[in-house]
Amino acid sequence: MSTILRLHQQGKSLLRGWQQSDRISDNQIKTIADPDGGSAHVTSTSIPTPFGQLHLLAEAFEFVRHEPNGTSVYHHLVTHCLDLLELLFFKQQFANYSLTLLPWHKDDQLRALQSNEATRLMGRTLGLYLNDPQFAGVETLFLIFGEARGSGRRELLGLTSPFTLVFARQGLRALDIQRVNGTGRYFDQAIVPLANRAPEFQKFLYGWFDINKNLRDKTFANSVFKYLQDTDRQRVNDVAGQNLNPTEFLADYEPLPYEGGTVRIKGAELYQARISQKPGTSDWFIAATRVLEGPAPLVLKPDLDLTGSNYYGGTKGAAGMGAQIGWADAEPNLSARVLPALGITYPYLTVNDLLEDFLVELPYGLNRDKFAAGRQPVIYAPGARKAYQYTDFDTDADLQFPFLLPLKKQFFNFFTPEDVNRLVQFTVEMNYVTVTLTVPVQHGQPVIYERHYYRKLPSAVSQRPENGFLVETLVNLGVFPFYKHERAEINNTYEVMLVDDNPGATLADLHFHDAQGPRQSEKQVRVARNPFGAASIYYQLRQAPFDFVELECPLPDAPGTPFRTVRNVVVPRWKAVTSGPAAFTFAVDFGTTNSHVALMRGADTTPEPFRIGTEEELQVVTLNQPLKRANSLPERYSTSFGSLAYARTVQNREFVPAFIGVEGADYAFPIRTATCETPIFAGQITQLFGNVNIGFNINRDELNAAAGHYRTNLKWETSGADNEAGQRRMRAFLREMLLLIKHKTALNNGDVSKTQVVWFRPLSMNAAAQLVFENAWAEEYQWVFGARQLHPPRVLSESLAPYLDLVKQGAIEPRDGVNAVNVDIGGGTTDVLFVRGEKPAAISSFRFAGDVLWSDGSRQTRGGRLNGFLRYQTGLVGKMVPDETNKDAFQKARNAFDKAVQNPDFYASDVVSLLFGFDDQLRFSEKIILAQHLRVVLLLHFAAIVYHVGQAAQAQGLSPLPRHLSFSGKGSTYIKLLDFRPGQPTATKLARLVLEFATGQPVPADFRLTVAEQPKEATANGGARLFAAQQGEHLALQDLMENMKATAIIGDTFPQEADEDEAAVGVPAAAPAPVLTGRAAQPNLAQARDRRDGVLVNAQRLIDFLANDPDVEELLPRMNVEFDAEFLSEFFRQEMGDSLNAGFNQLAAGTAKETSPIGETLFFFPFRDALPKLTQRLYERYYAAQTA
Repeated sequence: MSTILRLHQQGKSLLRGWQQSDRISDNQIKTIADPDGGSAHVTSTSIPTPFGQLHLLAEAFEFVRHEPNGTSVYHHLVTHCLDLLELLFFKQQFANYSLTLLPWHKDDQLRALQSNEATRLMGRTLGLYLNDPQFAGVETLFLIFGEARGSGRRELLGLTSPFTLVFARQGLRALDIQRVNGTGRYFDQAIVPLANRAPEFQKFLYGWFDINKNLRDKTFANSVFKYLQDTDRQRVNDVAGQNLNPTEFLADYEPLPYEGGTVRIKGAELYQARISQKPGTSDWFIAATRVLEGPAPLVLKPDLDLTGSNYYGGTKGAAGMGAQIGWADAEPNLSARVLPALGITYPYLTVNDLLEDFLVELPYGLNRDKFAAGRQPVIYAPGARKAYQYTDFDTDADLQFPFLLPLKKQFFNFFTPEDVNRLVQFTVEMNYVTVTLTVPVQHGQPVIYERHYYRKLPSAVSQRPENGFLVETLVNLGVFPFYKHERAEINNTYEVMLVDDNPGATLADLHFHDAQGPRQSEKQVRVARNPFGAASIYYQLRQAPFDFVELECPLPDAPGTPFRTVRNVVVPRWKAVTSGPAAFTFAVDFGTTNSHVALMRGADTTPEPFRIGTEEELQVVTLNQPLKRANSLPERYSTSFGSLAYARTVQNREFVPAFIGVEGADYAFPIRTATCETPIFAGQITQLFGNVNIGFNINRDELNAAAGHYRTNLKWETSGADNEAGQRRMRAFLREMLLLIKHKTALNNGDVSKTQVVWFRPLSMNAAAQLVFENAWAEEYQWVFGARQLHPPRVLSESLAPYLDLVKQGAIEPRDGVNAVNVDIGGGTTDVLFVRGEKPAAISSFRFAGDVLWSDGSRQTRGGRLNGFLRYQTGLVGKMVPDETNKDAFQKARNAFDKAVQNPDFYASDVVSLLFGFDDQLRFSEKIILAQHLRVVLLLHFAAIVYHVGQAAQAQGLSPLPRHLSFSGKGSTYIKLLDFRPGQPTATKLARLVLEFATGQPVPADFRLTVAEQPKEATANGGARLFAAQQGEHLALQDLMENMKATAIIGDTFPQEADEDEAAVGVPAAAPAPVLTGRAAQPNLAQARDRRDGVLVNAQRLIDFLANDPDVEELLPRMNVEFDAEFLSEFFRQEMGDSLNAGFNQLAAGTAKETSPIGETLFFFPFRDALPKLTQRLYERYYAAQTA
């Protein structure tokens, strides 16, 4: 009996010699025992083909699908094949490892081999075996190379295969790349079946084999498909039941490329995951509160315990992975980062991405009610509490907190400003401050970022990256307005002030951001670093508020070293504002010397001065925390700037005051009509606050010329040589005023869209100048309020408004048969309204007003100090001794006065205005009351106006003479200095005498003279009343006034004196000679030129009357006036002519031609320059010696 040697246990048992045996079946193969038990490290094959290893891998899949849990060499072969396929699939995610596919084109390569004698046999052999049906349709094989970035060494990993898609060559060493599912490294000795691999990879393979049935073919990757079936048959069936659309399924993938095209195996394209494909799962995805544009990054930190967690894409975290995470990543682009310990490109965050290295410490406590400061209360270690106590410390809530937020702007890519106080916590220790940032993740506990900030790092920890530095920075910023209105169009302008008092030439800077990213702002450095004070920079943002601002401060490490940049953020806690029902009316009296704003909150309310008096309507919010207690609300804020107290000066000088018109506030309306501007404003583009603003601080400032100067006379510098800069000054003043008005409305339950603004047109302003103002008001109003306002700005005659206010107060009682005159004296002009019964009869205006008393004359120059009142007070101030209780206030006033006297930009009238502003300290009014000789100028000014009013009233046919003669306007306040008794009884008697003398007519027995209680407020109050109430009779008056043109008499006619016989028998004085009145008969320039001599006679007539009338003489002691008749008569005879000619020349220069109507009377020209000169002569004659 013969013995048959075979490896299997089946087959024919009787065979003789060379008899034919049966083909070995699959079942017989399975019975062949492996002497190594499947544990061989090197696989060899007896398959007679150069591609035996490819056949062997296909058989390995067959073996493993029947024994899925083994650890044989076949399991290793399948694992490495899946490793290579997965590497290709996630190819774009591995930042530190690149894969390259080089094509091996069958026909080209065989042709090359067979054409060479040395390789012809090899070429023929390969060609023979490539004709195997398994290679049918294979035109190209691809060699797969891998290279660690920077290594310079490329390694062959395998090639594509028509049997199993890819084949990994034997002997590969494990790569330094974690498998995406986290189980070991690619090509290591671990057995990793498909079921334990990344879900995205599994999803692709099952779907790919479903939509591409060719892959299942017996001459293709059938062994792989069977492996899929045996791995998860239910999943194969489920996918088949989904009837996948190939186009839709492949949308998340892209063909695997090589330099010549895309990789194909037997016509089937290989695919890789798109880099933008939604990532798989992770326990460490950030739980952002903002909508993210890209994939959510992972939140990591050094030594984070990842053990057992889903690190990324199903990769389980392992011990030691956290040690590979750094405090920072050198790659700033999150999307280009490589996950530590995985090598996969995917965004992640670590500590330095959200926390700065530096923490800014301010020289004052941060206002935590207005700016985010993390969770409250702040934690203070016991030893640190004393260092941060205010003087008014009560509880821990009162401890000073002088720190900004060391958050990087990237924080706000993921979280909102409202999240800051939820996620950030400060702990203040004795020598350092700990900032803790809690970063929530989508699964599990949040990740805690923490950094310790030291003033001076101990040497033992100076190199530790978790520690940072505390940096003392002398900055403050202010924001105006500080609200976010529900109506977006109202949030159209935000102004920000930055004060920087740090050393060094480089200035701090601000960068604004909102949810959409960086915000553009108009930036202007107003004052550069200088030895006199801090630098100031201003920013303007239009259209919307910002979410946060990044403060950037240069920081020198040591002398001579380069600057480093410190960045912290400031997050405003905007006041949320909604529209209320209140319909505000504001009236703005833009005067020559002073300006006033009155407001009404509705038709049935009383006008009130514009004021900001509560914390709820605070105009500017600065970083500093107000004191808990002080003598007044403004003082709580003004004294809390710490060692950067100069910031308050900058705010008051260049920006917007926090409070106006309340106890303790530095300012109240009326205010000076002035701007504060940079020295080069005239040559710059206007930026409100950046180079010009309302000069609130003009009477309190010790401004250095290098930082800027104040400019007055805004109302009348809109024409002439300096008209362009003058118009821009005026517009800046109006724009800021309108911004204050809008702010007041928004924060006081008002409806901004219903806000009415009234302004006043002076009669003496020519048509061109009026047009400039009309355009300025309309354009600035639209810039501030927008185009959706219900009411455009209204305009009202300056002469009507104060009359309406006095009527409302009962000072004037209009009725038929009773006439009235209101004289509104401003700084530069006086407007007169003549009322017949209850209706305006005529209006006139002239440039003879308050500044005539306090200036150097119509030809005064800036820097001039000739006015006698000013010289008188200047001499006395140096001799004043303040009360002990008033010493500090007096010294401040004295300093401001001395500075104003030396200011080359101030007129004499500007300095006098300052004196009135500090009247409580410098007692200017008291000195005027005592100056008997100088006081005659007040008397002359008053008498001249009353005299002319009487003659003008008579010329207008106003009969009987007015029962009511009222005075309003800031310029009229001198009348209360002339007659300092309540009700001005002596001035009333004087007015009666002058009126009767001027007209030759009797004054009504019940004649009444009224000086408005608040004279500057009367105009604004009247305008507010008119438009707030919308009263029919008042609006009719306004319509009447609109069609009424100002009239002027030449001022050269007067009643003829009755002779003694006629007087004895009661014959009245002769009526005045006919005068030209009304629009049609308005005197023209030629007529006025010819009648100048008559004007001088008329003016001298008044002087003679005052000098010689016994009734007037009787009144002089009651007014403490010394009237030196001889001296004064001689003075006016010498000076009146020159003064008249100067005035007439000015009038002629502003009149188009000889036949043009004159704009004002000539009567005051003899006095307009003579009275200022008289103050000089009286000072020199009576006071110079005693005040020297």
